[in-house]
Amino acid sequence: MLEMLAYIHMALKWPPCKLGMYLPGMTLARIKSDKRFMPIVRTVSVAYNMLTSGATGTHKEGSVLTRQMGDSLFYFMRTSGQAMTESVPLDVLTLDEVQEDG
Repeated sequence: MLEMLAYIHMALKWPPCKLGMYLPGMTLARIKSDKRFMPIVRTVSVAYNMLTSGATGTHKEGSVLTRQMGDSLFYFMRTSGQAMTESVPLDVLTLDEVQEDG
């Protein structure tokens, strides 16, 4: 929870800010966005209003893997899968625990 609150604080205090969260897989990235980030951001009215301003239709809260709050962007990414040829420039980065077999 503190990670999410810190991310919201940085996005609001220092826009434009690009914040990235790397998780072990795509499923966990979606879960963190939907089940951890969004419930917390909904409790911060200023942040939630900025997240949803100008949005319409079913994507009112933004894409599950990329959410925009004012000029700041939140990226929910994975560390597994094929290597990407281009990186995403970030101002803030957190890595979730990654466990490997063997």
